[in-house]
Amino acid sequence: MDGTPDIKSASFLISSPNITLIYPPNGMRDLSDIPLTFRWSASGASRYRITVGDNAGLYNPLHAAINSGGSSYSYPANPSQPREQLVPSQVYYWRVEGLDASNNSISQSDVYSFSLKEQSSAQTRNVAITRLDLSSPASDFNQPINFKAVLYNSGSATESNISVKLSLGGISAQDSPKQIITIGPGETKELPFTAFMPSGQEQGLAVACADLFDDNMADNCKTKLIAKDTGTAGPAGTGKKLTYDEMFQAILRRLGPDAARALEGYTFASLTCANCSQDELAAIIQALISGDAQLVDASVLDDGSGTPAQVAETAQAAADAPDEGYVPEETSLDVSPQREDSPGEWTGYTEARGKQASSFAIKDKKDWKELWKTLSSEETPEVDFKASMVIGIITGSGDRAEAVRLLGKRKTDDGLAFDYYQIEAPRGAAPPMAAYIFKLTEHSEEKASFTRLDVKE
Repeated sequence: MDGTPDIKSASFLISSPNITLIYPPNGMRDLSDIPLTFRWSASGASRYRITVGDNAGLYNPLHAAINSGGSSYSYPANPSQPREQLVPSQVYYWRVEGLDASNNSISQSDVYSFSLKEQSSAQTRNVAITRLDLSSPASDFNQPINFKAVLYNSGSATESNISVKLSLGGISAQDSPKQIITIGPGETKELPFTAFMPSGQEQGLAVACADLFDDNMADNCKTKLIAKDTGTAGPAGTGKKLTYDEMFQAILRRLGPDAARALEGYTFASLTCANCSQDELAAIIQALISGDAQLVDASVLDDGSGTPAQVAETAQAAADAPDEGYVPEETSLDVSPQREDSPGEWTGYTEARGKQASSFAIKDKKDWKELWKTLSSEETPEVDFKASMVIGIITGSGDRAEAVRLLGKRKTDDGLAFDYYQIEAPRGAAPPMAAYIFKLTEHSEEKASFTRLDVKE
């Protein structure tokens, strides 16, 4: 040996493990995610190329992008090229490639297909709980309370295997859920339920919900406040009918003196009540007058029809009518359809945080940015946290939720309570990931709590 080093060269090919696509699953149709986020199992590559096209070979793709190494990518809501815009009912194909530092492809996934939901289809899907009544007065809370829920199919399609649930005070009825095998267009189904008032409660909220991810989920649930001696309507004239002015004054008293001064000269143009009857609306106002209910939120709508003084003049003319107990016959009770693309609302699928649902009340930009990273690779939506906050729910891994919906907020002794419910996936189907919803609401420093209405938490 002369001490000369023996130098040899060798070449290596470093490959990345296979990439498995997670969401959307292969063949999934009628997606309505906002935004649409593609997810896959990371394989250790430096970065990934996502390709979307309208043919299985991905020839002349519609859209291609390279991310920074994460395992998700959100399709842009407003792509730069018109041909990149995804349209409903069209079948699209997507693939993910793992890239090295020089952008060479070192691995790739299979090609999966998906389509988007047709927003204006000729065939509509909508079932609603139109009534929730007591079969007999609730005079003894130690005895079972009998309910009757009415399910109506206002869509143009026959629906099948719908689960209808009822709970009272957060506790499921003993015969809930009930399964509707089929319900045709224009058909009505009456469903009896038997529930017990939770021990120690003087009143409780009854909630009936139909588990169907349809075109208008706002009317999938119906609520009714149950107190002792609640029952069917008595003979006509047994209860006092409130005039619009009495209702308006009741609300003004709950808003406080500052709001009363700001609203001087205004009165009601009309009353609207989301998904409730005229009797239920009157009961709500009576509860405001008696102090049994609190007003959480209110706003003034100016339709440009006149100044406050003109409105006041009209109100005075109405007050001078001969029958001072007159109640206008027309009371608008229409429910506006809930849009899937509502501004300030984000829905889709993500990783579950645990077996149970996770709730969020986000009040600063930093927390919002950190959370959004786990939902989407798109830029974090702008939120003015001085005026607003973001509330939301991510369903749990054990929930089997196809969707989750926020119903509204209530004022409680401890702060604000937000009600929500889940729509279960059809029997035999498994959701790809955990469903989520996040929504803007008015900023508050009060403690926020969340109540799931379709089951006892």
